Amino acid sequence: MNLLGQNYVNNNNNNNNNNVNNQKKTDLCRFLETYEIDKNVLSNQYNMVAIGHNKLNKKKVIVKCVNTTEYQKQKEANILKKLRHVPEVIYYLDHFYFSNTKHVMVTEFFGDYNLTRFLRLFAPISETTANKIFKQLVDVSETCYNLRILHKKIKPSNVLIDVKSLKIKLHNFNTACTIGEDEKFTKTYLCEEIAPPEFFTTLTFTANSLYVWSLGLILFEMLFNKKPFENKQAVISTPCRASTDRPVDINAVVLLAWMLTKEPDQRIKLHQLKFHPWLSKKY
Repeated sequence: MNLLGQNYVNNNNNNNNNNVNNQKKTDLCRFLETYEIDKNVLSNQYNMVAIGHNKLNKKKVIVKCVNTTEYQKQKEANILKKLRHVPEVIYYLDHFYFSNTKHVMVTEFFGDYNLTRFLRLFAPISETTANKIFKQLVDVSETCYNLRILHKKIKPSNVLIDVKSLKIKLHNFNTACTIGEDEKFTKTYLCEEIAPPEFFTTLTFTANSLYVWSLGLILFEMLFNKKPFENKQAVISTPCRASTDRPVDINAVVLLAWMLTKEPDQRIKLHQLKFHPWLSKKY
């Protein structure tokens, strides 16, 4: 696919074509009237992410454009619409249909950094800071889960953070999906960076176990300023070992071992996390 994508024309339905073309023109005009691009932050063959602003109220926004025949950004937009009431999720503003393959979504601009950059600049962070961030991650994960939405990519780069308040927002729902009744996913795409051991050994995972494992990886990195596993083989066979020169609450160490256990059936459940002593502790 080239940068502009392939145009699909339905020759059997001219009325539909006219309606689609009118929608394209309307959306393009509406976007140009409302928003202005200030700076590109990511650009490749298929995606573009930019910082812009609303011309009417001057507020910063994030503009995401994708070239795809699968209408992925509309799927992401629909998911974000369901999560508009969740304070720890990036706020959806609008969606635009530019062509059969080019779709643009606008969300609020939030925070100074993502968690990856925050940890790079300020690590090692205090246990108090880690606790405040982690409580929010647990809350937003449980809310998404209860709404039957699986994010699939909860990792530091997809967590935005305001440095002053330490408030966070989850974004990048482009691979998110709905959770079925049995919660089980088989031979489903998953980012290996956050995949639990059962994904590599059986090609299966559940929504609950993935959420808990992903959160465990983030908590470990926040507390110990490193990743718990170096590679896929370590994820499968190496126990989670926490070590640091700084004193860390034993409850946090126990919690990590429970979250990052190799056996998914023995892993703590998502709804149990907020009742764990380290989460309920007031720093």
